[in-house]
Amino acid sequence: MKKAHFAALLLAVLLGAFSLAAQSPREAFKEMVAQLQQNPGDDALREKVIQAATALDPAPAVPEDARRNLIEGMTLHQEAKSPDDEKIALEAFSKALQLAPWWGDIYLGQSVSQELTGQLDDAAKSLHFYLLSNPADDKARSAQDHIYVLDAKKKKAHAVVQASQQQIDQRKALSGWWQCKTGCAGFRYLYSDGTDLKAQDSPWTFEGHFEQDAITGLATLPASGDPANPSCAIPEQKHRMTAFVEDNGTVLRIKYELTTYQSRSHTQPDPILGYLSTRNICDGVTPVNTSPQEIVLTGGAKQNHFGVAMITVTPDVKDQPTDKGAANAIKDGYHDCKRAKKVDSAGVLITSVEPSSSAAQGGLKAGDIINVQNYGRGRNVGIYCTAQELSDVLWRIAPGTRFTLEVFDGSKHAEIHEFTMGVKGEVLQIAADTSNGKKSRRK
Repeated sequence: MKKAHFAALLLAVLLGAFSLAAQSPREAFKEMVAQLQQNPGDDALREKVIQAATALDPAPAVPEDARRNLIEGMTLHQEAKSPDDEKIALEAFSKALQLAPWWGDIYLGQSVSQELTGQLDDAAKSLHFYLLSNPADDKARSAQDHIYVLDAKKKKAHAVVQASQQQIDQRKALSGWWQCKTGCAGFRYLYSDGTDLKAQDSPWTFEGHFEQDAITGLATLPASGDPANPSCAIPEQKHRMTAFVEDNGTVLRIKYELTTYQSRSHTQPDPILGYLSTRNICDGVTPVNTSPQEIVLTGGAKQNHFGVAMITVTPDVKDQPTDKGAANAIKDGYHDCKRAKKVDSAGVLITSVEPSSSAAQGGLKAGDIINVQNYGRGRNVGIYCTAQELSDVLWRIAPGTRFTLEVFDGSKHAEIHEFTMGVKGEVLQIAADTSNGKKSRRK
């Protein structure tokens, strides 16, 4: 029984081998073409199809629809006036290759349209397939030489992309706090995404777009009341703004204009009380003159730095302070944050403090808690229910700015700590007549 089963199996294998051997090269070619039509992205199979076609004599017949699509693609290419027109030609070449993937002329035509649409890798691949179709020597030489041309273009394009990305990175590096030298005081924050730049010198707002050698855009001053004549309103101003980056990115010069207005008004008596109660009526606002303005920022972009690691206090946080005072602070935090519609958070837990940082010099230490401490009736106290909320507030504080935070450090009452915002990478220097640290105690 076993011998009979083995004999049957052996016979089936021999018959299969005989069937494969009996398959002619042309039939094998047709089978590969059918497989490629089902899997057009299989480049290895495409190479086999093209090479198999060159070995057949006579050569495989080209379907009439393939020839029609090739001529259509060539015609569309010749009449193309834009990359979008070339894309239509590529659609025709693709249809031709679906029907005759061994025909080298289609790959040659397709490579031209691919190059003109910026598809340099695909154009080189099409020329590679064309060379496999065994063209005449002079045509093969021309195709191979053009592959070298495409390689050179790809290298150049890559270098341009790298240079462009480097320029974008340099522009993005302008984001940060800049020291005012002329036209403003303190620090001003600039934001750059590599394409556009935004800055504010309250109440002015500056928005510009990076050009080749400058940043151009608008300087906007919102409408406001006239301080000298409250009954009149000064209209919004929009002026052309031009900014220049100088000295290897360490100086930013912003040029814009300011229009000065003069307002007129008269006094009108009250209809009942007469001159016992008068009011001013604005008669009009007239522009007087427009003068050039300039803001100079120096020192390059700096990042402010507080120097702490912190987390939001939630029920899932392990290693929370366990002393009675801290537990009460956390309990109060949950209560107050719930009232503020921030359920399941109780404030901010400081987990570590960098030595010599702004936070350290202000007396902050690991284990301290910053949250809602509502003392006294009617007091509007800042709510820091999450680490993100506190981080957002700290991020907006300029270097050198003094500010306070209410800190629970485990003692009976919360302390008001005073800090001076530092600069990342720089040692914080505190003037001798000022002091970072505890300012007062809340009772």
